[in-house]
Amino acid sequence: MPQKTKILSALAYVVFVIPVIAKEHRHDFVRFHIRQSIGLVITVLAIQGIISVLGWWQFTYALTFLGAPRLLLVWALRIYWIGMMALGAYRAWSGEKKELPFIGKYAVKL
Repeated sequence: MPQKTKILSALAYVVFVIPVIAKEHRHDFVRFHIRQSIGLVITVLAIQGIISVLGWWQFTYALTFLGAPRLLLVWALRIYWIGMMALGAYRAWSGEKKELPFIGKYAVKL
């Protein structure tokens, strides 16, 4: 596999538009990693939205018990996101075509 394909696949986890701009999105390996990246972004943003709604409820309905756990959930989600980005980029760089844990099997269907 060409080095350019591996690099663009790894960059897909940071900015998934780069392989599309470079016109390498037709390659199956690059497309796989773009889908994994987009699936990761969609999942994290959806969970972040749910956490934000819970935060809004905290102020609206005076659910003060959600304050600290909500903050911990947000930071745990961010650490998960960074970890999955690093894992996906590493796998792409090394030429592996493995799904990301938890979300990979759903991201393939995108």
